[in-house]
Amino acid sequence: MIGGWEGRRARVVLTCVPVLIGAPLTLAARQPSRFTVRPLDRERGVLLNRGQADDTVDLHLGLLEPAGARVYRRAGGPWIVRDTTGGVALLRDVVPAFYDELAAPSVIDSVLYYWGIEPDPGGGYAIEARRYDFRLASGEVSRLYSEYLEFDNPPLHQPPARDHGLIRYAVDGARLWLDEAFRVVRREGRE
Repeated sequence: MIGGWEGRRARVVLTCVPVLIGAPLTLAARQPSRFTVRPLDRERGVLLNRGQADDTVDLHLGLLEPAGARVYRRAGGPWIVRDTTGGVALLRDVVPAFYDELAAPSVIDSVLYYWGIEPDPGGGYAIEARRYDFRLASGEVSRLYSEYLEFDNPPLHQPPARDHGLIRYAVDGARLWLDEAFRVVRREGRE
């Protein structure tokens, strides 16, 4: 298994009908097993590589497929990225300012969009809109606001989404829209 993960948790073997997601990886998800990530109950599927169990996937979050990579949340664990050559890494080690619990990634137009979190020199944390293109191995950032985060009770960041030609980032009732140049063009609910 990847990164010594096997052994931390009992291996789950499922009898499933695989769903093709791109050779040689398939996601077996017909009869998923359940697991708990405080405070949520989730289902996991098994990621198969050439027909062999290779990893688990949190089915609530699914498998994201930006161009040049596959991204998924390991059941009960961190976000993982697999590149087109078969390389596997923790997503937080590949893209900047990625915090597993708060990033809420999504794919729009083959590019990975997510919430970035970085320490703020004035104290607290800078909350950022981020996008990363695996094909170019580069990304862009737009600082949204700063705040002190309580990691025991973090804000609920929603995955970025396309909204009338703009990219919308939403958290706890506040919404921000960015244009194609990745500039904030509209805000609601938070100043």
